[in-house]
Amino acid sequence: MKRTTVFFFVLAAMLATFAAADDPAKQPKDAKRPALATPPAGQATVVAPAATGYDIAIVALSSTGPEGSPPEALKVTFENKGTQPLDHDLFLQAKIAGQPAMLRSIHIRLQPGARQVWTNGYPAEAHLYPWGTDVWAKIDAQGTLREDDERNNEMSKVLQKFATSRPAASPRP
Repeated sequence: MKRTTVFFFVLAAMLATFAAADDPAKQPKDAKRPALATPPAGQATVVAPAATGYDIAIVALSSTGPEGSPPEALKVTFENKGTQPLDHDLFLQAKIAGQPAMLRSIHIRLQPGARQVWTNGYPAEAHLYPWGTDVWAKIDAQGTLREDDERNNEMSKVLQKFATSRPAASPRP
């Protein structure tokens, strides 16, 4: 019985020692801690984020519809400017003349350097994007995918028609 009691006292003393070592309030006031590196006077510390290889960019905005027809929907072209393949759900938001118009969760699957076109397929929203409308769009990962360059994940543009030039039909013999 005495051995068991001694064992528990030793165990309790060890646990108390470990707990005191982790508690800053119980540390001696003269305890030496390693000094943090400080930059020389007059120089700012700049911490650059580590490169992730992910960089999704909006490279084009337009309204669909061939020449002479009414616009149908918003078209957004994305490009993977990073070095890693991208297979991720992202949020696309759009504003018209500064007013929120759309927030969609979309899935983007792109290899580095590849482009993907997303078209708003909601008929109720087709009338919101006529040619000549000032539209702002932003792709955002909502903190789940840190990008290398977040300056290229939004675009503001006055919508214009996509070029629909077709080669002239050659006469058939």
